[in-house]
Amino acid sequence: MSRVGFGTYARKSSKIVLIGSSHGLPLELFANNEAIQCTEIYEYALALGNVLMALISFQVCSQLCCC
Repeated sequence: MSRVGFGTYARKSSKIVLIGSSHGLPLELFANNEAIQCTEIYEYALALGNVLMALISFQVCSQLCCC
């Protein structure tokens, strides 16, 4: 999984957008708290090895969780 790049919700050819969710779902169902939190944990684990690392495409979904 670490070699598969994250994509965006709008691009249906993306392999991974949020861990634990399908980007074929409507946005309201896709961006659920569980999937956002799983992806945040993955992003944190990656950042432990690389301080400058960030999943840019994930930032939009992360902001949805804050609202």
